[in-house]
Amino acid sequence: MSNATHRPAVPGAVLAVLSGAAAVALLLDAAAQWRALLAALAGIAVCGLGYAAWQRSEAGLGALVALAGAALLAVGFFLAATGPETTTHRLELLPGLLGLAVLAAGLLPVRAGRERTLVTVGTALLFVGVVASGVFRGSPLLALLAATVATVVAWDAGEQAVSLGRQVGRQAATARAVLMHSGGTILAGAVVALAALGVYRLNVTGLSLTALVALLAAGFVLILSLRN
Repeated sequence: MSNATHRPAVPGAVLAVLSGAAAVALLLDAAAQWRALLAALAGIAVCGLGYAAWQRSEAGLGALVALAGAALLAVGFFLAATGPETTTHRLELLPGLLGLAVLAAGLLPVRAGRERTLVTVGTALLFVGVVASGVFRGSPLLALLAATVATVVAWDAGEQAVSLGRQVGRQAATARAVLMHSGGTILAGAVVALAALGVYRLNVTGLSLTALVALLAAGFVLILSLRN
């Protein structure tokens, strides 16, 4: 029982981080933003390798690799804060990068026993990035809807990874279960997004983009809650 505690399952954790990265990437349109995101993703991947080495009782090697990953992650934040030419591009990127890092920290996990909290906080920050992109830069509606769906998929996959890790262990064969579960989530997200797009194009209420995205996220989370 102890081996199945506080160690999220790997397939769901990987899918959650990739979905979180997609939520950020879908809103980028500047090369400097892409460089920051790629550096942060490389840092997260290297941190994951360090954690894996530490799990194999190679604590010294794992610590060195994790430090290298943390340095790459810091480079990503530095590039996000200084690289983009406009403040708008920084405002839409930084919450997303921070959310991605917090999400990954919850799924490694950096702090055993706080996995769900970190997953929730991380995906909430990802959504802040989506809203900021709509408010400050007026990103295209389809990009906002797709990024919102990717954010919710990241949250759902992260939650499932934590649950599966506690139930069957981190290294159990859970890829099939993750794909089926997340496939349903993506399908639900596509339906809700299309409905939101239809409402927006009808223009019956003068709903703003930000309000529409917030309603989409709320409706999506409600569907997931009912499904669970």
